[in-house]
Amino acid sequence: EIQNKLKAIQQDETLAKATLEGRIQERDDLKVDLTNLRQTKSRTAPPGIKENLVQAETKTSAYTWLRLIFEESLDKYREEIRNSIDEICTNRFLEWVDEPQKYSRVETSDNWSLTVYGADGHWAPLGNPGHRQLLSVCFIESLRQNSNIEFPLIFDNPGAAVDQETISGILDFYLNHPPNQFIALSHTGGMREEEMMSKYHKFGKISKAWRVDYVKGENRHSKFEQLNYGG
Repeated sequence: EIQNKLKAIQQDETLAKATLEGRIQERDDLKVDLTNLRQTKSRTAPPGIKENLVQAETKTSAYTWLRLIFEESLDKYREEIRNSIDEICTNRFLEWVDEPQKYSRVETSDNWSLTVYGADGHWAPLGNPGHRQLLSVCFIESLRQNSNIEFPLIFDNPGAAVDQETISGILDFYLNHPPNQFIALSHTGGMREEEMMSKYHKFGKISKAWRVDYVKGENRHSKFEQLNYGG
């Protein structure tokens, strides 16, 4: 029974191949007919029509050439940007991650996913959620530097999954080299209020800071209090 089924499948495959070959031949014949038709029209058409046809064909060729040049230029530019992103992302990751000696580089793929390589040159899986969050921050920073556009950078709870030493390194980088406007939102576990204010505010690294408290009771609400002390 199995042999019969296999034989039937092989027969179907042979028939499908024959049908495909026939369709390909029909397509090629149509291309030939179309070419002959264009040549006939070109020979028999009035002078004005011939001139318009030549102009149209010239424009078509020019547009095709421009499209190819644009695509090639775009591919070249894309690769230049990709190389720059890889370099910045790698530098930031090795600067911020704990035990950087375990890693060698970060690379982007064709679909812009990120791959981290170990010191041995092989793919290094990131099982630590903090490392994955750190990698995202590195990628955002590489995009920011390559965009040449000034825009506010907002970190929502930057220390949620990252150890304190790593988040301190990230904050040092951004508060000492602020990208235009830098806004960080965090709970007390992510950024310690007294440490942040004593380390950055009194040296003018922080423009303004607020503490947000949750007021309980019947009229529950969030209370904003601006911080004005120096340490």
